[in-house]
Amino acid sequence: MRETAVQVTPLHDALGARVEGIDLTRPLDDAAGAELAAAFDRHHLLVFRGQEVSEQAQIDLSARFGPLIDEMNNGSFAGFISNVLADAAGSGELPFHSDLSFTTSPVIGISLCAQELPATGTSTWFASSAHAWRTLPADLRRAVEGHAALHTLSAISTGSSASKSREHPIGEHDPSATHPIPMLHPRTGEPLLYLTDLHAASIEGDADGSLLEALLAHLYAPANVYEHRWELGDLVVWDNLALQHRRNDVTGLTPRTFRRVSLNHYRFFELVPLMPTE
Repeated sequence: MRETAVQVTPLHDALGARVEGIDLTRPLDDAAGAELAAAFDRHHLLVFRGQEVSEQAQIDLSARFGPLIDEMNNGSFAGFISNVLADAAGSGELPFHSDLSFTTSPVIGISLCAQELPATGTSTWFASSAHAWRTLPADLRRAVEGHAALHTLSAISTGSSASKSREHPIGEHDPSATHPIPMLHPRTGEPLLYLTDLHAASIEGDADGSLLEALLAHLYAPANVYEHRWELGDLVVWDNLALQHRRNDVTGLTPRTFRRVSLNHYRFFELVPLMPTE
C-alpha cells in the first residue's frame, strides 16, 4: 500500500492539473500508473513539482502515457530544448502549435523537465483543442463540422521557424497533411478543434480565411489558455493532440534549458523526407 494517496488538483478550467503524493525517484506501481493515466486523459496536462527528477525517471513516467520515440535518432529517448545549447531549438518565438501537425502522425505527447531557468522567470502557454470544441458556439460548429483543415510547415520555404503557414503561399515541397474537424482523439475518441496558429493553412470551403480566424480567436481566448510559470525541477507532461503550446521569444532569457521526452510512432525525418536538392 502507498503511504500517500495520489492527489490531482486542477490548475485551470480548460486544462491541466498538479499531481502530488507520488515520489518520482521510486518506481510507480500499477495502481498509481492507472490513476495518472486517467488524470492525463481528463486534464491533458500534468505538473509534477518539487522533486528531483532524473532522466530515467522522466523516461519511465513518460512511458505511462504512450510509446517512447528516439526523436533525434541518437540512441536516447531524452534530448534538450535550450537557448544555450547548440542545435537545441530554444530561442525564437513559437506561436501556438501541435508538434508535427503537418504530418499524418503528429506527436502523441511531450514531457519537459526544467533544468536551467532565467532569473527573471519564463513561461509556456497551453491551449486546449478539446475544451475549445466543447465550448464552440453553435454557429461556428455548424460552419466547420465535417470539413478538413490543411496543416503545412511553411518554415521549409520561408526559412523562419515562426512563420505562420496561412500567411504565405504553400511551397511545392512544404510538408503538409489534412486533419478532419473535429478530429477524434485516437485513444479517447474525444472531439478536438485541431487547428493551430503556426501550421493551419486553410479550411476547405473557407475561401477568405475568415472562418479559420474566428476559430483561432475562440481557441486562444483566455478562458481556454493556461500559462505555466516554470520552476526548477518542474516536470510537465502533456497530450500534444488535445493541447497546443507556445512560447515568447526567449533569445535574451538565459539560461533556459529543458530535458525533453516525446511520445510517437515515427521520427520527424521518417514522416518528412529530406528536401530534394538542385
